[in-house]
Amino acid sequence: MEKRNILSLFLLVVITSSIVVSGMLTIRNYEEIVEDLHNTNIFPTEPIDNGDDDIKTGILELFYLGSVSENQVLKSMTSYGPPNATETLQNVWINVTKIELVGNDSSLVKLFEDHVQLDIKKAEEETIFLFSFNITEGTYPAIKIFYENTLIVKTTEGTVKTYIIQGSNFLVIPFMQDKYSTNQSNLEISKNVKKSTYLDFNVNLISFTQSAVINIQAFLSL
Repeated sequence: MEKRNILSLFLLVVITSSIVVSGMLTIRNYEEIVEDLHNTNIFPTEPIDNGDDDIKTGILELFYLGSVSENQVLKSMTSYGPPNATETLQNVWINVTKIELVGNDSSLVKLFEDHVQLDIKKAEEETIFLFSFNITEGTYPAIKIFYENTLIVKTTEGTVKTYIIQGSNFLVIPFMQDKYSTNQSNLEISKNVKKSTYLDFNVNLISFTQSAVINIQAFLSL
């Protein structure tokens, strides 16, 4: 009987305390509660430092130009078909699938991985802008270009042919200072500094076998 009285007394105390706490909360003004919450650090008014200032990046702009040559002797052979003096190249398309920068420690920095079609014939007339990238500052001695092993060629008469590119489907190309340099020159990326690089696609079409030889060079300036 005594234990039952103690338990009843305990429950009475708990119920009474709950009523007092509930009364305190309901009596307090709602605006005061909201104001107190806003004065705490749960809702900071200043932007949170996400560390972006520690990431030092520069801007790399990538352009391309090109040149196309044909093996005219083999093209005139009867097995290829009668030569047509009015037929000239209008487009020479190559499909680039990935571009990576090679770091000073041989690490690879992916710039692009998709599928983009470049017209090398059009790039004979003008230097064409390709992409702009944010790059972590550092030293980059080379660039790596991946491409499909076919070229699509279209002539002014509307003829479309496919040429198979000889060799590998990628090239690792060291940077040169300009088109006339023979010595390698590293690409240096600094924070908030814009740099331009140029890819020079040189294609030789062997019409008799419908194959192609491609060479790519990379320059820091024209």
